[in-house]
Amino acid sequence: MEEHRSNETETQGNPGHGESMDMVQDKDELLRKKDSEIHELQEASMIKEMEINVLKSKLKEHEQNTDSHVVKDDSEEILILRTLCKDKEFVVDALNKQVESLQEEILAFQQQQTDANVDAAEFKELSAENEALKYDCISKNERIDGLLAQIKQLESVSESSNTISAENESLKADIKVKNERLETLQQQVEMLEENFAHHQNELKVFSAKGDEDQAIVDQLHHDLENAKGQIKELEMKLKTAEEEKTISAQELAHFQSTFPALEDSRNREEAKRKLLESNLEVLKDELAKSRAAYMESKRELDSLSSKKQSIQKDEFLPVDQVYAAIGIDASGKSEVEVTVVGLVSLGISLLLALIFSIVSW
Repeated sequence: MEEHRSNETETQGNPGHGESMDMVQDKDELLRKKDSEIHELQEASMIKEMEINVLKSKLKEHEQNTDSHVVKDDSEEILILRTLCKDKEFVVDALNKQVESLQEEILAFQQQQTDANVDAAEFKELSAENEALKYDCISKNERIDGLLAQIKQLESVSESSNTISAENESLKADIKVKNERLETLQQQVEMLEENFAHHQNELKVFSAKGDEDQAIVDQLHHDLENAKGQIKELEMKLKTAEEEKTISAQELAHFQSTFPALEDSRNREEAKRKLLESNLEVLKDELAKSRAAYMESKRELDSLSSKKQSIQKDEFLPVDQVYAAIGIDASGKSEVEVTVVGLVSLGISLLLALIFSIVSW
């Protein structure tokens, strides 16, 4: 008791005594919350037990029923009631376990509260470190969400070669950023491992103090478990980031492999277009030549017609002789007309071939 009073006088002279008082008040508030949680759980447990008793009474009523027809009809309901009873009992057991765990936590907090040698500064430092780790995990989750959003944006790739080139550069930059973030995550994992080793050393030191520091040792065990969980979580995030990096690299390789094929396809389409344009020019020239030949043949036909009329008018020769004189057979068609018709049909066929090639292209 005298040592306890001397410790109290030392804490009163210590400027951090106000912080320890705040911590005691926080612990009292936490104890009150735990007590209220225990009462709520006990009430829930009582309600569940009442429900179990009701279900058991119903089950007994169904089992005591001697009517075979009713038993057969209610067998399914009996099975359901038994299942519900088992479920309710499982829930009650879980609630009882939660009550026991909360009572153990209250006993631990009460032991910490009664222990006057608790190092408040160290507790505060560990709490701050825990909060920092929590915010660090939140920030890493936000970064990972940003990476996922960037990857979704990278999935919408355009077919044009210029857009693919730009997205290739964007993928390279994204992979560089991901490498930097992976290095940062690895550094953070190493820092957490160092903190974990530091906590282990602290645990060894505190375990040597005996029963007086048992509460602090338990808290350090709890912090060590939290640190282990955070390290595992960061390792999973690191693995996920590495997988995302691999996927991005594969996408970049795919884009780089498809880019030459797209260039070749575009070049082939350009060559095909130029070939069609040249064929079109050739067909236009042939059509112009055909039209010129047609006009020339028409002029010759007109001159021959005028000659025929002049011969018929002047000499009154028979029609057959006149046709023979100007090169027309008995059917009334001259070689010039045949030539003109052939040229016109050739031009029309070439024009149709050109239109068909343009439509198919």
